[in-house]
Amino acid sequence: MPSQRWVRIGAELTTLGNKLNKRCLCEEAKWCFETVVTSFPDEFSTPVSDSEPTSALYGFAKSLIECKEYRRCYHLLTNAKAELDRPTLFLQWLSLYLAGEKQKFEKESELVAQPNMVPLEEATNDELGAVEQGLKACGVPNLDEFELYLMAKALDGQGKTDEAAAMYISAITKAPLLWHAWMGLVAVTAYTNVSKVLAALGLDDKPSLVTDHPLCSMFLVTAKARLGALLPVDGLDAHWENINEWLGEANTVLLLKAKELYLARQYGDPRGGGAGTVHGVFETLEERDPYLVDGQAIRSNMLHIQGNLPELTKLAHRLSVSSPMRVETACVVANYHSNAHRHGTAVRSLIRGLHLNRRDETAWTILGHELVSMKNVPLAIECYRRVLRRAPHDRVALKHIGQCYDLLQMNTHSTFFYDEALKIGPDNVGVLRTLADSHDRLGHVQVAARFRKMAEDLGG
Repeated sequence: MPSQRWVRIGAELTTLGNKLNKRCLCEEAKWCFETVVTSFPDEFSTPVSDSEPTSALYGFAKSLIECKEYRRCYHLLTNAKAELDRPTLFLQWLSLYLAGEKQKFEKESELVAQPNMVPLEEATNDELGAVEQGLKACGVPNLDEFELYLMAKALDGQGKTDEAAAMYISAITKAPLLWHAWMGLVAVTAYTNVSKVLAALGLDDKPSLVTDHPLCSMFLVTAKARLGALLPVDGLDAHWENINEWLGEANTVLLLKAKELYLARQYGDPRGGGAGTVHGVFETLEERDPYLVDGQAIRSNMLHIQGNLPELTKLAHRLSVSSPMRVETACVVANYHSNAHRHGTAVRSLIRGLHLNRRDETAWTILGHELVSMKNVPLAIECYRRVLRRAPHDRVALKHIGQCYDLLQMNTHSTFFYDEALKIGPDNVGVLRTLADSHDRLGHVQVAARFRKMAEDLGG
């Protein structure tokens, strides 16, 4: 039994630890909480006062996660004698999930012996099954929105996309503002029944609580950009009005606009971009936050297409100085080198980026383009296939993998991928023309003529 003096010191250490935690002094906070918890663990598993609602046990667990000591956190909470409250219980399973992610990254770092090799091999998170079972043991109907979100991520990582979609929707229903749950739903929608997802959200004839929510509109706009015609949703202008009314010009909204404008090829002029162009949107973002990295890969893609080497040089330099260890920076630097016809250097930059995040779709796509430029078509196909693993309806990857098979004179294969790309963007004149050429090579003269007529009707 601790003395009254130690009870007072323990309470003071807990209070100080909470103050340190709020100021992001993680190591300092960890010392305070660890001293309290390891001295008399039973005494400080509950908040010290009403004014300090965080217990030392929770504070210690949170500090361990912030210091990336995930397995230590999981061991601490699994062996805690006191009953865990809901936030602390969440940290128990979050720490196990993050421990698996960390181990996955470490395994992948060891899979490629030579730094210049394309990292095609991938590891898995071996803890996902345990996280799923641990959360299910709590009773799925009893889970809160954060536990449902973590459950969805665990299911998604195991390829259980239908179950993951249901969990994401459950989390969204409880917390419609949880944007990352919406983004997770966008990712799994490509693998599951789209109509079922829309029905579960109440976007058919049975409206739900989230139907008119601004983040539901953002979900639809994002999913439409990803799935194109495969998502049976019309009237995006109304959804944009809903987004603008509620969220104004938040960074997330502007980045979404930039992506939509980029897909529509409304690039604009860097000397005077205009509000309704990709240049204009990124000028606004740069004025607001010059250190923003998110979305800059899209900006560099646009500058590369325009052949704007001066702007690419400035962007690559800025990101290399401020955020060198981001995969987005690797994409920007690669586009810069590619525009200067240094394709080998561009490939090396992308490989470094993929070592940081082996699942980045943009990096794999640009790497595919660079390998085609270097006449390494088979490896380029593998890169595009890495994109299709995560986004099976990615129109850019589908189109370019078709072009790769054209280069290999495998016309049946190229026709298949052009067909898939056309399902997503039936009004894409370029795909229609390449598909017509592919059918010509196969001797399908009438089919080729029909696709050319469709391209001409669309103004191509």
